[in-house]
Amino acid sequence: MISTRQLRYFVETAQAGSFIAAARVLNMSQPALSLQIRQLEATLKIQLINRSGRQIALTPAGETFLVTARQALDAIAAAEASIVPFRDSPAPPLRLGLIPTIGRAIISELLDARSLNIAPREGVSSELLAALRRGEVDAAFSYDPPADKAYDNVPMVREFPVLVCRRALLPDVAETMPVARLAGLPLLLGGPQNASRRAVQRHAERHNIALELRYEVEATSLHREILLAEDVFAFVPRGHFLPEIDSGLFRAIAIEPPAEQILTLSTRHQIDHATRLKLLDIIRTAITRALAGGRQGWLQYEETRREP
Repeated sequence: MISTRQLRYFVETAQAGSFIAAARVLNMSQPALSLQIRQLEATLKIQLINRSGRQIALTPAGETFLVTARQALDAIAAAEASIVPFRDSPAPPLRLGLIPTIGRAIISELLDARSLNIAPREGVSSELLAALRRGEVDAAFSYDPPADKAYDNVPMVREFPVLVCRRALLPDVAETMPVARLAGLPLLLGGPQNASRRAVQRHAERHNIALELRYEVEATSLHREILLAEDVFAFVPRGHFLPEIDSGLFRAIAIEPPAEQILTLSTRHQIDHATRLKLLDIIRTAITRALAGGRQGWLQYEETRREP
C-alpha cells in the first residue's frame, strides 16, 4: 500500500532534482529519503528514478506517476480544506514574513490558499530573520540567510538587483552596462544590513570599484521620492519598482557581470511536517507563475551541490 508520505517524498524529490535538495526541504537525511523512494519503487514494482548521475532524472514511468501523485496530493489537500468550515475553531494562523518584492509577486496566491491560514507580515530581511529567531513568525523570506539552529533554509529563486533611475539619466546606456561604470555614480542604498546594499558592496569589492554613497535610506517609499527629486541611482531588486519601470517613470539597468542574491524561505523547526510541505507547495506554485511572467528578473534556483 502506498502512503501519502511516500507520495510527498517522491514529488518533493522530483521537484528538487536531487536527493540532497529534497532531503533538506523534508528535514530528513539523504540516505533515509533514498530508502523511502526505493521502498516506493518496490511496492510499485517499477523504477521511477534514474540514479546514474549526480542529479536524478525521472524514468518515463516516473514522469507519468509524478502527474498522478500530484493530483492525489491535491485531492487530499482539497478534502482537508473542505471540512475547515465545520471545525469549532479555525486553524491557527501560519505567520509568514515577506520582503516587499516576493510579497507583491505572490501575495494573492498566498491569501487564496485554503489549506493554510496564512497571516502575512512585511519587513526587510534582517528584521524578518530576527523575528524568526524570536518566534514571532513561523516562516520568513530573506536574502542569503546564514545557517541557524532555529530554522531551516530552502533557496527558492536567484535574483539580480539592478540600477534604477529616472529615464533621463545615463542616456548613452541601453539596458545593460559594465560593472566598472558603477564607480562614481551617486547611489541611494538601504542601511548597512540591507541585502541589496550588501550585494552591491560585495560585488564592487570583488571588482575593485569604489562606490559613492549619496543617500542611506531603508524605506522603499522614500527611495521613490528621492529618485524622482535627485540625480541618483538605487540598487534594488527589479520588483521594488516594477510598476514605475513598466510605466516608463523609471528605467532599470542590468549590471554585467551581475550581482546575485538568493531569495530563500526559512522555516522554524516547530512547524509540523505536513504544514511545512503544504506551505512549500503553495509558494512554489506561486513562484512558478511569477517566473513564467518574467517581469521580476528571477531565475529558478538550482541545486549546485552534488550527490555524494
